[in-house]
Amino acid sequence: ELFTNYFIEEIVPTIKRNFPHQRVIVTMDNASCHPKELNDIDNLIDVQFLPPNTTSLIQPCDQQVTFSLKSRLRNVYYTKLLTHMRTHPQDANPYQDFLKIYTLREAVNDLAKCWYELPQSIIDQSYKNLLERKLLQDGLARDFEGFMDDFEGFTEEQPTVNFNLQNQAN
Repeated sequence: ELFTNYFIEEIVPTIKRNFPHQRVIVTMDNASCHPKELNDIDNLIDVQFLPPNTTSLIQPCDQQVTFSLKSRLRNVYYTKLLTHMRTHPQDANPYQDFLKIYTLREAVNDLAKCWYELPQSIIDQSYKNLLERKLLQDGLARDFEGFMDDFEGFTEEQPTVNFNLQNQAN
C-alpha cells in the first residue's frame, strides 16, 4: 500500500507533467512491494515487470555504473571543498563554512551534471557484461522471451524521451 500511494501521489503526476497525453512504459522489478494493480491506475501508464529472479542479475550492472557515478561526484565535491578552503584561508573553520553553503540543490545539480557527463561506454559495457555473462552463458535468455511482446501498442519507431535532471532541478 505504501508503494501504491507513492506511485499515485508522486510517480503518476510526474509522468503526466513530463509526458502529457503520451503512453508511457514504467519498468519495475518483481518485488512483492510492487503490486500488479499499478497497471489499473492510468490507461496511459503501462507498468511492466521484469521476469522473476532477474533483479540479482541486473544489480552488478547497477553497481558498475553507480561506482563510476559516485567517483565522479566525489571528485566534484572535493574539488569544490578544496577550492573553498584555498580561497577562504582566513576562516576559522573553512570546512564547516563550506558545509553551510553547499546546498542540497547544488548537490543534486552536481549529481545531474556527473550523470550527463558519464560516458555512454560505461553504461554500454556494464549491460554488455550482464548480457554476455549472465543471460547468455547461464541460459537465462529464454526468461526474457516474449517480454517485449507485453508492450502492446509500442513500436521501436516511437521516440525515446530522456529527462534532463538539471532543468528539472532549476
